[in-house]
Amino acid sequence: MVKETFTDKLIKRFYGITGPLDEQKRQQVDRMGNIAFIVLFFTLLCGNCIAFLIGFKYPELVARIYPILLLIIILLVSSILTYKLKISAVNAFDEEELTEKEKKQLKHVGLKSGLCFGTSMFLGMPLVHFLVDNKDYLTELFSIHNMLSGIFEAILFGAIMQGLVNAGIKQAKSQAEKGDQ
Repeated sequence: MVKETFTDKLIKRFYGITGPLDEQKRQQVDRMGNIAFIVLFFTLLCGNCIAFLIGFKYPELVARIYPILLLIIILLVSSILTYKLKISAVNAFDEEELTEKEKKQLKHVGLKSGLCFGTSMFLGMPLVHFLVDNKDYLTELFSIHNMLSGIFEAILFGAIMQGLVNAGIKQAKSQAEKGDQ
C-alpha cells in the first residue's frame, strides 16, 4: 500500500474526497482548481489595477466597494466550483473505498466540526467586540450572552454538518443500489 503524501491529504481534505485519490479524480480536481485559480488571479490583477487608478480620485468609494466586490466574486467562483464538483461526483461517498479510519471519522464529524466552530466563535466574538466597541475582552469572554451563543452556535452548526454528511452518505447508498440493479 502506497502512503499518501501531504499534498494528497490536503487535496482530499479541501475538495471533500473520500477514499483513495485515483488518477481520474486527481485530473478533474487539478483541472477545476486551475480554472478557478486563473479566474481569481486575473480578477485580482485587473481589480487591483482598477482600484489603484480609481483610488486616487475616490479613495472612500474604493475602500467601501472593492472588498465587497471581491467577496462576491470569490463566493461566485467557489459556488461554481462546488457545483462542478457535485456534477462530476469527484467528492461522492463510496462506502467500499473508505478505510476503517475514514469510516470512524465520518461517524462524529458533526460533533467535531460543531465543537471547533463553537470554540472559535466563543473566542472570536469577544475579540470583535474588543476591536470594534473597545469593550474589555475578558469581560465579554465570560459573559453569559457569549457563553450561551457559543453553545447554541456549536450545537446548530454541528447538527447541520452531521445532517449534510448523513444526507450525502444516504444519497451515495441509494445511487449505489440503483447502479446494482
